[in-house]
Formats: sequence, structure tokens, C-alpha cells
Amino acid sequence: MALFSHHQTQKKVYDGPNRENGFTLVEIVLVIILISILAGTAITYMKPSMDSYRFESTVKEMKTIKRAILGDPDIIINGIRNSFGYVGDMGGLPSTLEDLAVQGDQPSWQYDNTNMIGYGWNGPYIKADFTEDPSSYTYDGWGYDYIYSDTNKQLKSYGQDGEGSGSDYDEDITVDLDPYMASQVCGNINNGSGLAFDFDNVTIYYPDGSGSLTSQTVAGSGYYSFNNVPFGIRSLVITQGYGTWVYIVCVDKEKVWIPAITINE
Repeated sequence: MALFSHHQTQKKVYDGPNRENGFTLVEIVLVIILISILAGTAITYMKPSMDSYRFESTVKEMKTIKRAILGDPDIIINGIRNSFGYVGDMGGLPSTLEDLAVQGDQPSWQYDNTNMIGYGWNGPYIKADFTEDPSSYTYDGWGYDYIYSDTNKQLKSYGQDGEGSGSDYDEDITVDLDPYMASQVCGNINNGSGLAFDFDNVTIYYPDGSGSLTSQTVAGSGYYSFNNVPFGIRSLVITQGYGTWVYIVCVDKEKVWIPAITINE
């Protein structure tokens, strides 16, 4: 008997790479290239938005620093400005921006009951943001330190490029502190009949720029005038042989004219 053997031929069908061995090198390279292209495209579209955000956050922060130094003119109590920031308490600009948050060796705030005036460091005048970096307010939205000078009375950011001048987001952002610093204070004193009152002297008290109390005194008849009095709530003391009168005055303009004071002789 003859035996016949039938051999069936099987065809192997290609079903892609063997997934049990992971991705091929070619596939990995293609994915990396695709991710790089997408990331580059995203950064290109996002950059103007990021620059705008950094610019706006820098301007906002600089305004906050300005208020910390000079106070907020919009805070009014009983018709009188009541917020003068660091300058109001210390009588001058801080030596560094850090002085707004850290007292260091600056004199502590105290109150003179005789002349009815407070003076000295009463901060912190500014606080760090949510980053928990205590010096976060000392650099701008691009991470560059602010350029601050108590001599030039300016606060400045060099913008996106961190260098002077430039245009667009590279342009410098400057806050001028000088116009809001000091005042001429003047006024007159009369008796109950409206005539000039002869006084021994009139003294105005204010912090001297380093947080200590100082004063100017004039003597004469009726009219008085003081120059370079720093903005803030100040004390005006009138003395005569038979009495002393203390007045609280708000110094908040380039020239402050105190309403006529009447003293009955």
C-alpha cells in the first residue's frame, strides 16, 4: 500500500513590528521630532502672550512699590489723606527696596505725646507674593533686579532684554518718585479781631529722613513758612509767652497753605 503525505504550505502575513519588543528606533525618533515641532510652534504663539503678562505684572508691581514708598493718595479719612507709606513715617526715601520689608537698624515707630506726632519705621510696607520669596518684589517680571536709586528718586525696570533703552517690551519702565516728596508749608496766625498775632515762634515737626524727629522754627508776626517738609501727617506748634497750641496738619501737595489760625489773646 502506498502512503501519500500531503504538505500544506503556510504563508506568513506581516502584521507590523513585534510589539513585544517595544517601539522601533525610527518610531522613537519620529515622535521626538514631532514633539519638538509642536513645542516650537506653541512657544512661538505663546511668546507674545508671555511677554505681555510679564510687562503687565511688572507695571503692577512697580505701582505697588510706589504706594509702599509714598502711600496711597486715594485713602481719605474724614476728608484728609491718611496714607503716606514709608516717606510719611521716615521722612525720606528708603536706601534700598529691602528697607520696605525689613526694619534692620532703622528706628522703630514711636509717638511723641507732647507734639502729637508719630515717626519711625512702622512696616512692613510691602509683602512678598505667593512664591514665598521674601525679596520677590525686588525684581521684575523677567527676573531682573529693579534699578532703584534714592538719590535719583527713581524706580526702573530695563524690560525684557535687561538692558537700558530699547523698544516694545525691551523699553525701560520708569517710575519717578521726586514730585511726591516734600512741600512748602505756610500760613498765618491772627487774633480774634483778624489782626496778625505776634508769636514767639512756630515750629513744625516731622521725621528727618532716617526716622528720627526733627523740626523747623520761625519767629515773627502773623505769617510763617517752611520749606522741604516731607509729605505726611505733621505737627505744627505755636508758642507764646502765655500758651502753647498744637495743630495736626496734612502735608500732601507741593505747596500747602494752612487755613488761618485764630488765637484769642
